[in-house]
Amino acid sequence: MKEVVIIGAGPSGLAAIRSLSKYKDEVKITAYEVSDRVGGVWVNRDPYKNSPMYDNLRANFPKEIIGYPGFPFPADIKESFLPHRMILEYIESFAKHFQLYQHIQFRHTVLNVDIISSVKGKERWNVMVRNEKTGAITNKKCDAVIVAIGFVHSIVLKLICQGQLSRMFKIKLSYN
Repeated sequence: MKEVVIIGAGPSGLAAIRSLSKYKDEVKITAYEVSDRVGGVWVNRDPYKNSPMYDNLRANFPKEIIGYPGFPFPADIKESFLPHRMILEYIESFAKHFQLYQHIQFRHTVLNVDIISSVKGKERWNVMVRNEKTGAITNKKCDAVIVAIGFVHSIVLKLICQGQLSRMFKIKLSYN
């Protein structure tokens, strides 16, 4: 069985968990979320992380294109550009409907991600995590890591600045 770590339980992290959960006999999923709830950027006034959210924010994309495939917004919602609270409720409903909470460890901060071995093109990873409730630091070994923490998160910026992200994923980063 392959083990996959997903960093973040916002909209993208939940999509990754949902996609992988279809292969429950082949993949063991562990997702780490620094907050105490799903929703990522859509959580207003999250005491555990910074968010650009504010009370009266409305989505700048219509619900018809930001929804999850196969999980439409409720039919009684007629407007397209929704208040952030409605989008957060939708995201939470998605996570509950597909039983994604069972894969998420809340109040856990990923401190570091390293390749620990690479044999014949197959990498193994070590993910160092701090449990924010207890302060305990543990290491999780896995076959793959999905980083779904948003583009403004400090870890991503730190990795990019140090040149580590491109080495980790063997990609060339470009900026427009």
